[in-house]
Amino acid sequence: MKKLFERFKMKKINEKNKIPKIVSISVKGPSSFGGSEIVWKNLQENGFLFKNLSLEEKTLPKLLKKVPNVFHLKEIFSSNYLLKQAEKESPLVIIYDKIFGWPKIKTIAKRICYNHGSYTLAGLTFRSKNWGVYLFYKFIISYFEKRSYKNADKIIAVSDSVKKEMVEYFRIPPEKIFIIKNGINLKKFCPIKEKKVLRKKLGLPLNKKVIFFPGRASFGKGFDIAERILEKLGEDYFMFVLGKGDSSLKNIKFIGEVDNEKMPEVYNCADWCIFPSRYEGNSVSVIESASCGVPLLLSKVGEMKNNKLVQEFGCDSVDEYIKKIKTMNIKNSSEKWRVFSKDFDIRKQINRLKEVLEYG
Repeated sequence: MKKLFERFKMKKINEKNKIPKIVSISVKGPSSFGGSEIVWKNLQENGFLFKNLSLEEKTLPKLLKKVPNVFHLKEIFSSNYLLKQAEKESPLVIIYDKIFGWPKIKTIAKRICYNHGSYTLAGLTFRSKNWGVYLFYKFIISYFEKRSYKNADKIIAVSDSVKKEMVEYFRIPPEKIFIIKNGINLKKFCPIKEKKVLRKKLGLPLNKKVIFFPGRASFGKGFDIAERILEKLGEDYFMFVLGKGDSSLKNIKFIGEVDNEKMPEVYNCADWCIFPSRYEGNSVSVIESASCGVPLLLSKVGEMKNNKLVQEFGCDSVDEYIKKIKTMNIKNSSEKWRVFSKDFDIRKQINRLKEVLEYG
């Protein structure tokens, strides 16, 4: 009862002084360049009010700034500081990404973990590639991740599969977990007919069949699989990749970071998007591509694993990707993915988020 009264009192103070009711903690601030941060950018652009704190804060102590940003070490060591900074804002709700919530702090604010997908389970995909990385995620990262979930009053999962992972792997009570699927601006991400003009702007070939790889050129995102697909397809096909990287293949181009405002043009350059990721929660790139009407071929993981559409477009091997690329009816596939994307309107995400946060 005392906590309830304090929360009501804080709400009145916040409303009077127009202080944000919500403080979010993430690796980067709301970003234009994808990842889980693009979710915060999408929410921000569509009127969802919050204050964000991140590892990019100028006030972050020098000692914490020196912690390397690898294997999530900077997140682990900076968590206590950022949680306390969030509490100083006197919020009604503190929302944190993944493992930021592992320390316990005194607060009357609700603590909500926003889970875009498990760091631990993504790390376990390295078992066949790097045994050391696999063990680090299995025993170290999983410890902090589980504590973060347990310290939360509520957990938001971006897909049914993410909720299932938390229940089965981390033993989190299912009633504590609420599913809120990622959303995008469906009016912004739409088909653009001037494909040749768009390709010229990016310096892509006009006389080849073009594939887009919309993720980082990393093992986790299945870039090595994409390279094998392209190599087998031959020189009549060309692939361009979001972000930086390198490859021994000549018919490939890395286009660097692209502002999200320009991403509709980027998707529309492609005949197909391939996404052979080894682990996903609920990829925003998949939704954006689908909304642009660019046919997808993807691995059966994450939100897409049990989707009926993926049974048609999902692939389990390099040869299966190649076969489907060569036999796909692009027009029919485009229409199916457009219909699929309608379920991911950003307004649905915001309304559901407000319900979970219990404010209007």
